[in-house]
Amino acid sequence: MACTGPSTVAVSAPTARGYMVHIQRPDKVGDRTHIIADDESSQRTSARVAGEPTPVDSSKTTHVHVDGSVVVRELQSNGRSPLRDEMTVGELWTTLDGGAKQVLAPAGARVVVTRAAKKEDALVAVDEHPASKSVRDAIGAIFTLTTSTGPGDDEVFGTTLPQSLGGEWPVNGPLAEKSLASSGILVSPGAVAGTTRLVGVRSIDGVECLELENAMTVGALQSIGDLPPGSTIQSARIDLRLHLLLPIDEARAVPESEMTMTIKGTFTIPSPQGPVQVTLESTDDKRARSVR
Repeated sequence: MACTGPSTVAVSAPTARGYMVHIQRPDKVGDRTHIIADDESSQRTSARVAGEPTPVDSSKTTHVHVDGSVVVRELQSNGRSPLRDEMTVGELWTTLDGGAKQVLAPAGARVVVTRAAKKEDALVAVDEHPASKSVRDAIGAIFTLTTSTGPGDDEVFGTTLPQSLGGEWPVNGPLAEKSLASSGILVSPGAVAGTTRLVGVRSIDGVECLELENAMTVGALQSIGDLPPGSTIQSARIDLRLHLLLPIDEARAVPESEMTMTIKGTFTIPSPQGPVQVTLESTDDKRARSVR
């Protein structure tokens, strides 16, 4: 399950001019990774039906925790990304607004994910039975459920030039726009801006890693696939922050990754009572640790 090693050992070794930075780590069938991951999503909305004087405010915070051993069972047609994988659960639980833990699957349960072009077509099973909506939502919060169709991370966030420590390079805006479009988000041309920086080299559990930070802003959103049909966007933007530790030995799994994504916007959504204007602020924090 990609929270996000090659078939032969490769190394992001320093050259005379700096380090080659390779973000993507291709999987192969049989790869086994122990993953501990958390996703905390907070959402605040203010909704007002046309003609009504007072908006209705709401908020919720959902936390998902996964601890398990994942094995790649089948690759996608690109030969490097998992299509189907299987996780043996150590822990899988969720909380709502800081309340009691809801255990979604017991220790030892087998969760199998088969990705598809559309999220709704992906298959999630627990011990050979279709997963409940709560389990499916939790797995979808931590792992990707869709196949890789757009540009990859190296194309969007990476660079083909050797980088010295402290080196910084721009996000590839046009390819980022294509990547967003493949996930159902359409933006105006030139709406993506950001940079990636090679912060330094760190040792994690004896593994030498390149430390990367990325900051990216997406403005002028035109369409979001998750909105109900007939919705319109008055204004919306996405702010993304990434922190990655990439082993210099590319055969190793990425030991730590963090991502924070904030969405702010105002939308008009159709309803039986009439158009509803919704103001949204959503923050999603993901943190993962992996050992292969």
